[in-house]
Amino acid sequence: MQPIWSEPFKIKSFDINTTGKLKLSSLFEYLQEVAGNHAENIAVGYDQLQEKNLFWVLSRMKLNIERLPKWNETIEITTWPKGIDKLFAIRDFEIFDSAKNLIISATSSWLLIDSIKHRLHKIEELQIPIPDNEIRAAIKEFPDKIISIEGNSISHLHSIKYSELDILQHVNNSHYISWVYDCYQPEFLNSNALKSIQINYLDEAKFSDNLEIKLIMADKTHYVEGIKSNGNKSFQALLEWGC
Repeated sequence: MQPIWSEPFKIKSFDINTTGKLKLSSLFEYLQEVAGNHAENIAVGYDQLQEKNLFWVLSRMKLNIERLPKWNETIEITTWPKGIDKLFAIRDFEIFDSAKNLIISATSSWLLIDSIKHRLHKIEELQIPIPDNEIRAAIKEFPDKIISIEGNSISHLHSIKYSELDILQHVNNSHYISWVYDCYQPEFLNSNALKSIQINYLDEAKFSDNLEIKLIMADKTHYVEGIKSNGNKSFQALLEWGC
């Protein structure tokens, strides 16, 4: 059992955007992969929890970005559990380039779900010792609730497709990031660098759900939300852009 876990990733051509940098949706896939591998190592991975009719769900993720790596770069992603806050298991991440420069920091919160009762399960009741590493923090602040901002808004509709579903039959967390980016014109994305993003997953999206995805812009601070046809918010995101 390793309390801190690291893996290298080489940036592939199918994971880059139009500027030759790592797509944020692909980055979220990398983080999910590393978190899952470490969870397996500490005996709380997908297969191990399936035996208990349990599974992890990503609830919130916050990233601070110095820069996004480029095509053919090799990065190292380090991750560790950082204790429990009420029903949330906290996990942090740091991403380094080949020169050992810290280029991305992240913190995340996860919920444990009972697959039979479809209810939250107390993490303490797992009775499996999870390393907490509480003295080490990639981002000190807990990813809290997101409050909408005032400003100009645009919106579009999106219908959930089969290709967006994961093994749990709901939309994988990385697709929400793609929806956020699809709110923008290429000219904006090509000339602005994302400095930070927090995304909160509120109500799972499933096949054939229809969402109104709304972007509100106030200078460099942008807010995105997805609203289901029943009026429930599926997700919220808060972004800070730089030049």
